[in-house]
Amino acid sequence: MFSKWDACLFNGCLLQIRPLNYTDITSLQKVFSLDLFEYYPSYFSSCDEFVNKKIIEKEKQIYYPWV
Repeated sequence: MFSKWDACLFNGCLLQIRPLNYTDITSLQKVFSLDLFEYYPSYFSSCDEFVNKKIIEKEKQIYYPWV
């Protein structure tokens, strides 16, 4: 089911939303903060941990992350 979404792009006037992938780690590390997860139901100690978990969940078709 999720494989249909891999090529999806949502374009707006100010931003673009697309599926998360491993190449996003470098950009996300620049804005990563533990404070982002203050009200999030899970704890992540690093950006790499967050992205890796979400990509694994995507592969298992549990969750589909977007950036």
